Amino acid sequence: MNRNSILRPLACAIILIFSAAPAFSGGPKKKATPIPVINTTISSVSADSISISQGNVSKTFTITRFTEITSGGQKVTAADLRPGMTVSVTMGTDPKVAGRIAASAPPVGAAAPAKPPKGKKAK
Repeated sequence: MNRNSILRPLACAIILIFSAAPAFSGGPKKKATPIPVINTTISSVSADSISISQGNVSKTFTITRFTEITSGGQKVTAADLRPGMTVSVTMGTDPKVAGRIAASAPPVGAAAPAKPPKGKKAK
């Protein structure tokens, strides 16, 4: 048998394999959509739900046993959360369920009474 008759089909097969490989790569991969984070203030909280508000908009999320709750970087429970605390809620796979809740102390001066306008005395 001629040596050329063996090498030619082998060379063609190798070229075919390497030229077809990019066609099966699946193309560029899509970037994952980031999970939205909402920075707001706690309106009310119970063992199984948290209501938050940002301006005039309020929303309630369900708290499950899988919800990760922290305050000041420390792991806490829903009972440790208080209305007025600043909170960042990350939604889970279900947009009605909180995946993570990161709370901090209420903003400085949030509970302080409003100062009267200049020139007027408080009663």
